[in-house]
Amino acid sequence: MDKTMKILDQIDLWLEKIEKTIGTILLIVMSIAAFVQVIFRYVLEMSIMGTEELARYCMIYLVFLGTALAVYRKSHISLDALTTIIKNQTILKVLMYFLDVVAFFVMIVFSVWSWEYLVYAIQSGQKTVDLEMPYWIPISSLFVAGIFSCWHLIVRLLKGFLSFIQNKNVIEDVGEGA
Repeated sequence: MDKTMKILDQIDLWLEKIEKTIGTILLIVMSIAAFVQVIFRYVLEMSIMGTEELARYCMIYLVFLGTALAVYRKSHISLDALTTIIKNQTILKVLMYFLDVVAFFVMIVFSVWSWEYLVYAIQSGQKTVDLEMPYWIPISSLFVAGIFSCWHLIVRLLKGFLSFIQNKNVIEDVGEGA
């Protein structure tokens, strides 16, 4: 089982690198588009069509990719009330594991919904206003983030479950910040 977890960890790490690389590229494109728009609008007193829309769709993708990265790093916004109230670490870790299970099912529902929305966007053939790119491209950010988040949660849940059945500190690292 350790070999399986190493493979899953490698895939998880590889996906995180892909997410960060795509996020970096999107941030650069978004910044350049916004900079060009500002220069053209306020210095040259003319506007380039599509730069605002390009920056907007890059930002949308960044937000949803950031969601998947936050799942990977266990860095979503959370309340620490449970850690203050519950002093028993075993109970706390089991509860955090349960919350990860709930998050996984929420992301499954989100992924299914976003897949249906993506299929609808592809079938409708809509295009964006300025760039006239297929509308499904920005919509795909929902599905991509959902799939990446589900994968990260699966790996985290498997790690927790395997550590539990191997009786290693009950459920280690589940729900704790990275």
